[in-house]
Amino acid sequence: METDTLPFPLFEQLEAFRRVLIKILLCAVVIFPVAFYFAPEVFELMVKHGCPPGFSLKYFSPFEPLIVRIKTAAVMTVFAGMPYMAWQLWGFVAPGLYRDEKTFLGALCLGSWAMFILGGALAFRFILPLMMDFSLSMSSDTLKPVIGFQAFAGLSGILIAGTGIMAQCPMVVFLLIKSGVVGLDSLRRQRPVVVIVILILSALITPPDVISQLMLAVPAYILFELCLLFADFKIIK
Repeated sequence: METDTLPFPLFEQLEAFRRVLIKILLCAVVIFPVAFYFAPEVFELMVKHGCPPGFSLKYFSPFEPLIVRIKTAAVMTVFAGMPYMAWQLWGFVAPGLYRDEKTFLGALCLGSWAMFILGGALAFRFILPLMMDFSLSMSSDTLKPVIGFQAFAGLSGILIAGTGIMAQCPMVVFLLIKSGVVGLDSLRRQRPVVVIVILILSALITPPDVISQLMLAVPAYILFELCLLFADFKIIK
């Protein structure tokens, strides 16, 4: 089977890659001001959804809100520009691939991105409010919560990104089986190890309460079992 085009010489490849990087940077430059403008509204939505009604955050340095706004805008820029950025990178890589490799990698990238979005949405919708409820439940008459603006943003970002990474479990299983690195029967025998790894990662990402850990661990394990089921029916082989 032949590729669609012949490989480019090294210097032409470097020049093509430089043009791709310039286009990606220009995309980020265009999107960032818009994201910076809307960043406070996005963060306010996170606070309203993740914190109890009437709860307010605090900031402890003059430029802390600005720093958080810049970081939030940067993350929004990556998410908003990802389709165009991925399209540019794909245009650079695709000519050197076989047709079946293009199909495989394209489906893998789209599936991975979709699972990351679903995992982040799960964290935002369910785990983040539980995390804040657990934290505020430890307050008392002599112990009042004073949660920093930047601390809340950092924890929320780690939680959402970590859950999105955990949602990559099906993609990892897909790659292991498709590449032949691990057999289906071998993965089935490793179920206890998979359960332990998922529980450990869930404990590291979520607050130290059983409910939020299970809310992350159970869907991750279900996805693992579904991937084994699909492999058994030769859907991903």
